[in-house]
Amino acid sequence: ALGCIFHELLAASVVQGCSEVLNDLILQLLNPEPARRVGYVADVERVLARFAGEPPSEAASVYYLYRPVISRRDDHLATMDRLMSGIVKGQGQIVMIAGESGVGKTRFVSEIATRAQARGFQVVTGHGEPASGSGTSVGAAFHPLRGMGRAMLDLCWDLPDALSPPVLKIIAQVDPRFAEVPDAIHEPEPPNLPPEASRYRLFVAFLQVMRALATNGPLLVVLDDLHWADPMTLNFIGFLSQEQLVNARVLLIGTRRLGDSSPALEDMLASTQAERINLGSLDEAGVSEMVQDMLALDAPAPSLARFLTRHTGGNAFYVGEYLRAAIASGLLWRDDDRGWKVQPVDVDGPVEYDKLDLPDSMQALVLARIERLPHNARALVRAAAVLGREVPLDLLGPTSGLSEGVLLGGVATLLREQVLTESTAASLRFVHQKVREVAYDNLEPERRRELHRVAALVLESDNATWESRLGELGQHWEHAGELGRAHGVYLAGARVAVTRNSADEAEKLFRSSLRITTTASARVGPLLELGSDVLWAYGRME
Repeated sequence: ALGCIFHELLAASVVQGCSEVLNDLILQLLNPEPARRVGYVADVERVLARFAGEPPSEAASVYYLYRPVISRRDDHLATMDRLMSGIVKGQGQIVMIAGESGVGKTRFVSEIATRAQARGFQVVTGHGEPASGSGTSVGAAFHPLRGMGRAMLDLCWDLPDALSPPVLKIIAQVDPRFAEVPDAIHEPEPPNLPPEASRYRLFVAFLQVMRALATNGPLLVVLDDLHWADPMTLNFIGFLSQEQLVNARVLLIGTRRLGDSSPALEDMLASTQAERINLGSLDEAGVSEMVQDMLALDAPAPSLARFLTRHTGGNAFYVGEYLRAAIASGLLWRDDDRGWKVQPVDVDGPVEYDKLDLPDSMQALVLARIERLPHNARALVRAAAVLGREVPLDLLGPTSGLSEGVLLGGVATLLREQVLTESTAASLRFVHQKVREVAYDNLEPERRRELHRVAALVLESDNATWESRLGELGQHWEHAGELGRAHGVYLAGARVAVTRNSADEAEKLFRSSLRITTTASARVGPLLELGSDVLWAYGRME
């Protein structure tokens, strides 16, 4: 953009004459290849200082990392390209992608989404959400499919006949937003059915949503972090695999972290017919490509890549954190010729990397990055960590206690520093769960409880949405130490889930209320409701 501005100024004769130095700068700013483009303010400033005959600024330079291209995944990308060709022809498919934390699952599916959009796919995304604080999910039913719900709502407002009123009313049982669509307002409630029949009816309704979205073009649904997904979502994926996507232009991709599982996830994986892709760690060549991309180097840096491979095991997230730490600490810096250097010699010089003063664990690397943030941004990321991996903007401001101006500045910093990323128009998201976990775990206990208490109060004050967020509200009261209030909220949430035929969610919330209740008299009612309304009704009595 800066190159375009300079070019237009010259073209309009605002700047008289053009030295060879300035001309070269403009050409390099406009170069489409990052490795050959001037990409940092400090580099531009040095050139302009020479052009003006002035000394360069002594202010500390700020450098960032480029987003790397997908490295060493050619076979998997070819598989996905083949499957997308089949989707266009109406051959619906489910793909399950697995890998260790930080191996690059989200980056991989982001590349798939980009390729799909280039082919004319509509892309909708969702994710499993770890619970606030504990890391175990007590999320609402179908939470990962809310992105698909938003897309469908937009379609319903644009095309009133996209879904029939009865289907709208069925979906409204788990997503109240659909009850506000005009065609659904006067539609009577669906008739009561036995639990299993009710669940099947709900699954069929969501399948109709997918088919409606795919009417005007192929549909890609990306569900990230299925290891945190609610059982209803996992059961729905299992339902889809039973030839429900035949002749449907729908590609569903799910990702999961190896080592994190649940009975519902294992059942789904065992019963689901899907293409399976396991993403492994990068080898040294892959790490070398990643480093070259992130630093925009003209040539590989083999000794640095060798060091990073040995210390990170080829984990892509870990490699990026190491590079950020090296730049922030001044161990990796740029000279006047815009080349990266490692103190005290060149990147490929005889550097003893093991003697560099860098943190020696993932947690230490991430914590060091958080501690380097400005004070207000640091306070904001800690408040965000209490709210979960997905950070609703309507909660972040009140929970942090920051003024609007300071809040906006802090958010801009966290986006620039790649701590948070934009998720939807109403929420942000941690770039990686590890960043959120480290920020949360390093909160002082009293401060953590206070942030949970404030978040709970903010949620309770929102009359429009609090009923759909009772599980989330209960978690905040529990981690605030207000167990009595948490017990009541969990119980209320369980009863709402029963009315929506969300048996798994109801069971979780009933059990959450019982877990924090110690008096026998307070346990009797929830136990009876759990037994009669969930376990007996859904055939789960042992």
